[in-house]
Amino acid sequence: MKTTIAWLCLLLGCAHPAPTQPVPAPTATPATSGAVFVGCGYLYVGNAGHKPFSALLRADDARQVPGNDNLLALDGVVLEVQLTTAAEIGVPTARGLELLRAHQKWEADYTSKTNAWPELHATVTPLDYGVPGLTGSMWGYDVPGKMEVLGQRVDRIAYVTGAIDDAVFVLSIPLRPGDDVKRPAQKAGQIMRSVKLLERPIDVQALSAEVKRTPPPWRDCR
Repeated sequence: MKTTIAWLCLLLGCAHPAPTQPVPAPTATPATSGAVFVGCGYLYVGNAGHKPFSALLRADDARQVPGNDNLLALDGVVLEVQLTTAAEIGVPTARGLELLRAHQKWEADYTSKTNAWPELHATVTPLDYGVPGLTGSMWGYDVPGKMEVLGQRVDRIAYVTGAIDDAVFVLSIPLRPGDDVKRPAQKAGQIMRSVKLLERPIDVQALSAEVKRTPPPWRDCR
């Protein structure tokens, strides 16, 4: 949530071994996660958890916010894409709705402590997106302090989250007073319904290179 608040203020404004020694086997580098522009939006690749996945952040007008590649404006809806794991939030064996509830508490506690806010309370509402292997939920909280962006106040942060094995796929959305939540909710739901579980991780850099050399439209955009 620290990055979300930072965004709000930003946006709306080797030596060789000796011959007698065996050469150690190279250490595999874990695949990174990230969003790649594919023409009809961004394809987000999640490689942090036990089960890699992708999600299509489809939009006619899709942009990354300068300074943070995970902050995206999709057809006027601004959201931050995050990915964490059960181990990172201290509940390594949690899965499904239990994991999403643990993430909500972890996220809310971190946010309140970081911003010296009162304790944040929220109820996790389960959501079914009809995607095998994905458990969905929604929650949010009213901002208990002053938050202004270019003279406009943000008074609520909404979260749409998905548990994929031990990973939590997070979409966080800032809302101003009077904002209609229907549009961002529809966009977040569209993204969650596009989640595909993968047999193996996707190399983000290799994917980006492939997209650049492949004539449009990208296969997932058809």
